[in-house]
Amino acid sequence: MLRATLKGYAFGLAALFMLGFEADASSVQDAHPQLNFRHLNTENGLSQNSVYSLTQDIDGFIWIATQAGLERYDGIDLVHYRAGEPSPYSLPSNFVAKVSADRSGGLWVGTIPPAISYRPPNEAKFYTLSLFNDAAFIRDILPDDAQAWVATEDGLYRIEAPLSGKKTQATFPILNGPFQAVLAHQQHIIAINTTRIYRIPKLIDMRTVTDNELTKFLIYRLPDNTEGVLTAGAISQDTLWLGTSSGQLIEFNLKDRKVAKTIDLPATSPQLSRSVMAVAIQDKIIWVGTKEAGLFRYDSRTGRTTHYQSQILNPTTLSDNRIYSLLIDRQGLLWVGTSGHGVDRANTSGSNFRLYRSSLKSNDFSLDNDVRALVELADGRILAATKLGRIVVVNEAEATLEPFGSPIKSTVNRLSFGPASLIKIDENTLIYGSGAGLWFFDINKKAFAPAHPDLIQISILVAKKMGQQIWLGSNSHGLGVYDLSTHKTQWIFDQKTLEKQLGSTFIAALAPDPERQVMYVGTSVGLFRFSPSTTTLEPITRSDSKPLGFIRHLYLNGNTLWIGTLSGLYRVPDVNIEQ
Repeated sequence: MLRATLKGYAFGLAALFMLGFEADASSVQDAHPQLNFRHLNTENGLSQNSVYSLTQDIDGFIWIATQAGLERYDGIDLVHYRAGEPSPYSLPSNFVAKVSADRSGGLWVGTIPPAISYRPPNEAKFYTLSLFNDAAFIRDILPDDAQAWVATEDGLYRIEAPLSGKKTQATFPILNGPFQAVLAHQQHIIAINTTRIYRIPKLIDMRTVTDNELTKFLIYRLPDNTEGVLTAGAISQDTLWLGTSSGQLIEFNLKDRKVAKTIDLPATSPQLSRSVMAVAIQDKIIWVGTKEAGLFRYDSRTGRTTHYQSQILNPTTLSDNRIYSLLIDRQGLLWVGTSGHGVDRANTSGSNFRLYRSSLKSNDFSLDNDVRALVELADGRILAATKLGRIVVVNEAEATLEPFGSPIKSTVNRLSFGPASLIKIDENTLIYGSGAGLWFFDINKKAFAPAHPDLIQISILVAKKMGQQIWLGSNSHGLGVYDLSTHKTQWIFDQKTLEKQLGSTFIAALAPDPERQVMYVGTSVGLFRFSPSTTTLEPITRSDSKPLGFIRHLYLNGNTLWIGTLSGLYRVPDVNIEQ
């Protein structure tokens, strides 16, 4: 396995070959696109190889539901959560059927025998909320702010999130019958029964709805002559993609409440069940996991279907054709939960991009992969500065970021380091500016040293070199200059003057123009041209005299200045500004 971390939410994959079968409406086969799958199973730390559910939380962790407990994966290590560990705030059972993360950082877990547990944000405790009858096998959980909707074989439930220490409570379904999935669509819940689809307002009080009124929520019913039942679903904008037990993918328009198209998944082997177990959407691509026939990729733009199956002699293919769950993470990585061989993962965006991730095993994996600045050395090595305040070097052979010395020893909270600048002064020295101040980095010694004691407590948002001076932008001290020969710093204006002339002391962007000996200064209220020789500031506005607003980035290319703002990208060819 590559030494990769996951709080940056992706893996680097080697360019290995995998055979993909593609079929259009006439079942013509092709070999596009190729995918390389990497595997996580009991051989490299997973507790059990049957994976029923996958989710990604707000911190980037991947949570894996197995028959032997719940797993948390950061790209390097697995953390196991078991029943009875720690008692009494543990899972009620090791058989985890479903796991879903909410927007606040909480975690909802469905176990067998049927129960729902909730792990509040920033807590290590699980509170078991509701105990169902034994027939209520949990199929899906949809977190919805302070509550969750739960689809089970027994019915559809709505459960309130608990306060710490809230006792277990009995729960009864708001809709009876076998439900397979529950999804969010605008201000409604889409609940998928085996033969029906319901559209329920999120804020409705179901206690006031009579049985006769429930029919108004029904938006679709499978025709009586339909082969198979509904088994899974996913939503993209106003389109609901449904999977069936007979191997069909149904495109359902939620606005028109009509079936737009029905796609038969190619049957390469009649003996293998194509019953759809999971559906995941990636832009216009629909991924479908089946009970025995492997993985399908349907391109809704072209109508073509690509089929991926396990090949024993090719370790980069699917590990198992029996698929229980699918997940597209925030960086486009495809995760596949299988019935007997753990988790597979693949980069679906192709091989044009190569990802480099930290090789370190630490609790700071997110900070070690949060790259804030880059510089190339004379020998071709690429160095990067991370949010942790560490310099790392790109290891091309292993596709990793290797530590290049120790992090900055600063009293500033490293989570406040913010943006960073990395400037090559000579072949042996770099300048590093961040929320931890201004520092020298000795390339030969691989060590930091403060540029000046007065600068290590000042948050540096941006640093740019012009001649033998380093110009500094700060969120508290405004515009400053550090002289490389005298090692002295001068802040151009005091705070009152900055407020008066700039309207802000917050400087986040600089663009030096050595030819004209001016500095373009981007602040939280607009853009200015600064002349070091006269210490004058000239505001630059749009042709309609309106200010540019918060300036995030400046880039000078010849006579053209590019300006990145909160409202868009601007170009300054001379004086007039075009958006």
